[in-house]
Amino acid sequence: MILLYALGREQDKRPQITLPPGVQETVVEQAAQGAVAAFYSTLDTLPTEAAAIQRAALDFFAVQQSLFAEATIVPFRFPAIVADAAALRAFLETHRQRALADLEHLAGRAQVKILVAGPHHHNQVQPPEPHSAASPKPAPAPASGGDYLRQRKQEADALGDFARRIEDAAGAAAEWKKREQRNRLQMYALVPRGQVAGLVAQAKVAAEASGASVTTSGPWPPSEFVSAYSSGERAAEPEKEKENEKE
Repeated sequence: MILLYALGREQDKRPQITLPPGVQETVVEQAAQGAVAAFYSTLDTLPTEAAAIQRAALDFFAVQQSLFAEATIVPFRFPAIVADAAALRAFLETHRQRALADLEHLAGRAQVKILVAGPHHHNQVQPPEPHSAASPKPAPAPASGGDYLRQRKQEADALGDFARRIEDAAGAAAEWKKREQRNRLQMYALVPRGQVAGLVAQAKVAAEASGASVTTSGPWPPSEFVSAYSSGERAAEPEKEKENEKE
């Protein structure tokens, strides 16, 4: 079986790129078709035990990070598998135009992840609940429904204010993806590589102004800003890798 790490442009197959060993200490190879290069390893089997899977995922992301340091790539989710060399050629033929469009769109850019929490994230007021007669001790007096709703509104206002401030500060050079949760907001920014440090600093200023707390990580391969491919969808954020987080 063939494990796909990423796609890149054929001209980016530079001898000076030094790659770490791939998953299971395999050699990372390259195959090109129609100006698109695939970076891959050949495996006999995939790991099945939890510790081995985690190690394989870290090795997988290390290869992606090494590629990303030197070239524009379309990263894949672990594990992205095709059966053999013939299937790899068919995959490249099928997705060549989409890959070229993604590579052109992502050229010179990096992804930054921004995790935003409201001002009461660590001290949440819980919604009022009926007293349970089975409780061995009387429960503490619950917050009123009004308190709970007011806190929820403060959280939403802070998250919305932060999003507006950071988007305005980043300007037209940034693209954004958002995932909203109950009292948290995940934001992904696609920015020129040279603007990553500036965006991180702007996020800190926006957090202080809005009353939110923020954690940033990156630069990462721009996994949230590429197309989905029929064999091996786009890469997930490498959460288990050691991130350069700033609060």
